[in-house]
Amino acid sequence: MHQQLYALTAGTLALLSLTVGAAQSQNLRQGFESTSAETWAFTPTPATYSFPALFDIWAAVPSVGATSGTTSTQATPAAGAALWGMQDLQNSVTNDAAVWHFLDFAPIALQSGSTAANTVSLKYFSNAFDGPDSLAYVVQYDNGTDWPATKTYVQLGKDTRAYQTVTVAIPAGSTHVRLRLAAKQNGNDDWAA
Repeated sequence: MHQQLYALTAGTLALLSLTVGAAQSQNLRQGFESTSAETWAFTPTPATYSFPALFDIWAAVPSVGATSGTTSTQATPAAGAALWGMQDLQNSVTNDAAVWHFLDFAPIALQSGSTAANTVSLKYFSNAFDGPDSLAYVVQYDNGTDWPATKTYVQLGKDTRAYQTVTVAIPAGSTHVRLRLAAKQNGNDDWAA
């Protein structure tokens, strides 16, 4: 059986689950729904904010952006009723500075043997990110709290206009897995989920 650890993002991340056999299973999820089913803890940095009238969004929302002809596509949830929206991250909250925004997902202890997860998957959506904008991730296989430099992160597509899935293999023998999503973006006419 192929065990997977899922992290779906509606902008960044929306769901994490580890699927194993019926008798032995480890399931974690983050869908930004604020329910008891959301079991993969995360920490946003900076703290969440949502000012839709200003197009400044770094929070769980029902959608982000707007569809406009062939130049832009609104992001709606990949599953459920919420996504993590990202729009105009360089704003008054950040003192108009281009600063990284992070979603840090807590380390998860992996089961061992045949029930061990062997992949992490995430879904993301981007619309019209341009030159200096960045949407990226890094997966670490330890129980730590330090992260590598953002320049080493895996860059995601800047203009997908549909959800894309990324799958990362978990190295054999790993005892933990944790995920960080990173975004730096400026402008009202580009967004991600």
